[in-house]
Amino acid sequence: MLPAIMSGHRILPWIHLDDAASAIVAAIERGRPGAAYNIADDTAMSFADHIRAVATAFHTPRPLSVPASIMPMSYLRAFMKTNMTLANGRAKSELGWRPEYPSGVDGLAALAGAAVPG
Repeated sequence: MLPAIMSGHRILPWIHLDDAASAIVAAIERGRPGAAYNIADDTAMSFADHIRAVATAFHTPRPLSVPASIMPMSYLRAFMKTNMTLANGRAKSELGWRPEYPSGVDGLAALAGAAVPG
C-alpha cells in the first residue's frame, strides 16, 4: 500500500487517460500551429489526496499519512515538493475541448466502475 505523503498545499494536475486522448485529437484537428495547450482536469489535487481518492474509489483501506521528510529517495522527495498549477482554459476556448471527468475523483470513480467484473 502506497502511503499518502503529506506535502502541505502542493497540488498537481491530473487527467483521465480518455480526456488526455480527446484533447490530443482536438489539438490535431483544431489547434493552432505552434500553440501550446495545458491539458489537465478542472480540479488539481495533491499527490496525497490522489492516493486517498484511489483508496476511496476502489474501496481499499485508507492509506497511512506520513511526512515527506521520511522519504529516502531524493527524486520522490522532490516530486512531493512540486507545486504545479495548470490552467486548461486555452484548450477549452481554442479547441472546444472539455474533460469528460472534471476532477480526479470523477475519473477514478469511472476507472473503479470499469474495474468491477460483471
